[in-house]
Amino acid sequence: MTKVNNLVPARYVGHHPINLVAGLYFNVDGTRRTSLAVSTGDEMMMPEREILGQTYLFDPTGNAPPLDLGVGRRVLPEHVGLSDESLALLGYEFHVGRSDWVPITAQSAQAPAPIVEAEPLATPAPEPVVESPAMQVVRGG
Repeated sequence: MTKVNNLVPARYVGHHPINLVAGLYFNVDGTRRTSLAVSTGDEMMMPEREILGQTYLFDPTGNAPPLDLGVGRRVLPEHVGLSDESLALLGYEFHVGRSDWVPITAQSAQAPAPIVEAEPLATPAPEPVVESPAMQVVRGG
């Protein structure tokens, strides 16, 4: 099974220049990057999970496969309003985005371009419903 991951515009805010691994990279205006070198302030399209983070829900008993709830911080409708401690006990695992990149809004950015990568988990993510910028609710599928 494959998963489509969107690219989002992001700005590198790390304190030291970095070099990307060999691959195909795009600027926020959709043009192909010609250099693998990235300096503080550089803007490019990055995988949304790396920038915005992601949420997984694991079965605390280990009897069911984990659920990939998608990009950002998400919860199932029946768990809305629970404390972070309660969510952790239910098996939620919230991953934050990279600290050396920040999402940006750019007039020149084109619509996020899908890329395809291998699906690490067997269960597809349910459809999300946005509750607030800090937390999103996921409907069961």
